[in-house]
Amino acid sequence: MTIAAKVALSAPRLSGAAASVAITWLVVSAFAVTGLALLSTGLPSAAGWGCLWVALGTLPGDLNNDVYASAGLTPLGFVLEPVYLPLAVALVLRYPSARLTAGGRRMVVVLAVWAVATRLLAAGTTGLRPDGFRRPPHWPSVRSPFWHDVVAVDLGRGGTAALLVVAATAIVVRVVHAPGLTRRAALPLASVGVGCAAAAAVDQAVWALGLAGPGLAAPALVRDLLAATLPVTLLADLLRRRIAAAAVSEQVLAAAAGADLARLQTTLRSVLVDPALTVASPAAGTGAAAAERRRCDVRQDDGTLLLMVDVDRRLAEDPVLDTALHAVRVGMENVRLAGELRERVVQLEAAGARIVEATLEERRRIERDLHDGAQQGLLAVAATLARSDLVPLAALPAVVAEARSGLRAALADLRAFARGVHPTVLTQQGLPAAVRSLPVPGDVRLDLRLDDRLTAHRPPPDVESALFFVVAEAVTNSVRHAAAECVRVSLQWDGVVVRAVITDDGTGAVRVVPGGGLAGLTDRIRALGGALDVHADPCPQHDRSGSTVLAELPVPGGEDGSR
Repeated sequence: MTIAAKVALSAPRLSGAAASVAITWLVVSAFAVTGLALLSTGLPSAAGWGCLWVALGTLPGDLNNDVYASAGLTPLGFVLEPVYLPLAVALVLRYPSARLTAGGRRMVVVLAVWAVATRLLAAGTTGLRPDGFRRPPHWPSVRSPFWHDVVAVDLGRGGTAALLVVAATAIVVRVVHAPGLTRRAALPLASVGVGCAAAAAVDQAVWALGLAGPGLAAPALVRDLLAATLPVTLLADLLRRRIAAAAVSEQVLAAAAGADLARLQTTLRSVLVDPALTVASPAAGTGAAAAERRRCDVRQDDGTLLLMVDVDRRLAEDPVLDTALHAVRVGMENVRLAGELRERVVQLEAAGARIVEATLEERRRIERDLHDGAQQGLLAVAATLARSDLVPLAALPAVVAEARSGLRAALADLRAFARGVHPTVLTQQGLPAAVRSLPVPGDVRLDLRLDDRLTAHRPPPDVESALFFVVAEAVTNSVRHAAAECVRVSLQWDGVVVRAVITDDGTGAVRVVPGGGLAGLTDRIRALGGALDVHADPCPQHDRSGSTVLAELPVPGGEDGSR
């Protein structure tokens, strides 16, 4: 719409100044298209809106044409014609920041008020000097050569030229004193902006000296041509910064991956162009930063402090700083996760070795139990039956009865042994039923809180077995070693994780010891992707500490993965 309005409003001038009109169309098109491109690509919106405002600011000047005099629009166009100047100055003076400084705002406001106020004075007075105002027919004005020529023309145009020179100087000073990263970003646009402001100042001075004419249109032509390159330069620099940001991320990630703070500090100094930048670990302390410096904390998602980066305070709003710090955080997180993964692998390897050793030890125990228990009973039965050949016929029933009794005892030992290896009730009825069948002495109270969903939707056998033996071992330890009077067992399932919590009011003697039952079960639980934790809790009612055993195991697929 802005481009269409520009073409429509300036079309009457084509016959007399086609080249000048074409250049202004180019300028407005460049600003409008660049502004829309910046707003649609997610780049800083301030620059996009700045370009659109400059494009809109060029429209009033086209109304100051004889074609629009009869409609009374030329005064509006003449008075507002210079508003594009402060808008363009604001665009250049602000970049790459999203806001103008207090001094920059004052400069832009003074330039806008001065240019418009002196145009108002010129529109209300007439004199001997030309001022470029196409007055409508019967336009009321005061004939005042002094006020018009000296104030409205000379002082107005000359003051605008002087303010433009001041603005160009401020742009140069800002770039010179900017930190390295900001200077690198602002230099291309500032160079074009200074040239544009200087050409506009010369053009205003030409009018103030009464030299305006076809032969002295070069300053205006240079101004318009440089103005056309402003948005292109802006867009090119913003796209360059986007590409540079990707390179910054790659460099910083590579530096952070080695967890070498010296290398990371050198890389950040290079990419942020800040030779005084420092990187410190949390252990180095949190001293206050200097007035011209700013401390940026790099934290994990959970808020844990990873690093402290001391940067130039003037870089606070630069998006490259945010990119670099984000890359630092990602790199440090990768280092932490890689370390945890290596530690996990070591733990799994050690757990695997312990499981193999525990399996061999369990086989030896089974062999000893069979040898010392059921085998001895069966051998005793065989010996009894062998005596049947040596005893009188009358004593044979007694020998058979003795053999039958020994055989029953051996079978009972085998059943008890089989229950210790894997309880039949666990296989047939599930985890809650197996926990209810645990034997405890009569003077110990077993408080059970079992989730019935574990019966209706049974977890996989390895999960059931591991949790059952954790509960059985924890209950046995509470009764045998902690002298507990009450043991509470809780089984909970949320559809994703089965959680077993065993607490007692004993002496706190339940703990994981190398080679113990809970140590082997810890490895077994971890091998299945779960966790087992044992700790002592205060028990004020009994003036002693109780123990808590917490085991958690994930159920693959939730209820859908159960039996």
